[in-house]
Amino acid sequence: GGVFSQINYGSRNSTILSSSYAYIEKYSCNSTILAANYSYISYGSEYATLASAKDSSICYYNRYSSIIGGVNNKIKNNSCYSSIIGGKDNCINDSTYKSTIIGGSGNTLNDGSRYSSIIGGIYNYVDDGRYSSIIGGENQYAHGYYNVIIGGKNNSLISNCSSIIDSDNGYIFYSSNATIISSKNSDVVFDNNQSIIANNNSIIYSSYNSNIIGGRNNSTYNSEY
Repeated sequence: GGVFSQINYGSRNSTILSSSYAYIEKYSCNSTILAANYSYISYGSEYATLASAKDSSICYYNRYSSIIGGVNNKIKNNSCYSSIIGGKDNCINDSTYKSTIIGGSGNTLNDGSRYSSIIGGIYNYVDDGRYSSIIGGENQYAHGYYNVIIGGKNNSLISNCSSIIDSDNGYIFYSSNATIISSKNSDVVFDNNQSIIANNNSIIYSSYNSNIIGGRNNSTYNSEY
C-alpha cells in the first residue's frame, strides 16, 4: 500500500511498506519505513526504522536509530542508536548518541546530550547533558552530567550529579550533588552537597554541606555545615 514513495540507489535490503510520500535516501542499507506517511530516512542511516508515524524524519548518519509512532518527531544528524517513541514535535539533535525520548510534546535532547532521556511532559530540554534525564513536568531545563528532574514545572538545573524532584520554579546553578525536593521558588547556587526540602522561597548560596528542610523564606549564605 501507499503512493509516491521511493528507495534511492545504494540502500540495499531496505523496505517501504504501507506508507505514502515516504522515502529512504541513498546508502541507508537495511532500513525500514512501515506505515509512516510523509516521512523519510536520510543519507547513510543504516539499520534505521521509522514506523507508525507521520511527518517524521531520521536524518544523516543515524545507524540503528528509530522513530516509532507519533507526529513530527525528528532525529537529527549523527545520533546513532537513538530512539523516539510516540509523542509529538519531539527532537533529538545532532551527535546525541544512545538517547531516548518517550512520549510528550515539544521535548528536545540538544546537541551532545548522549545517553540521556526525556520521558513524557511538554517543552522539556536537556542541553549537553550526558547521562541526564527529565521525567514528566513542563518547561524543564537540564544542563550537565548525571542530572535528574522529575515532575514539576519551570525548573532549571545547570550542574552535575544533581536533582530537582516534584518542585516548581527551582534553580540549581553550579552546585554538584545538590537537591531540591517538593519546594517552590527555591535556589541552590554554587558549592556542593546542599539540599532544600519542602520549602518555599528559599536559597542556599555558596554554603557547603548545607540543608534547609521545611518552612519558607529561609536562606543560607557563605557558610559550611
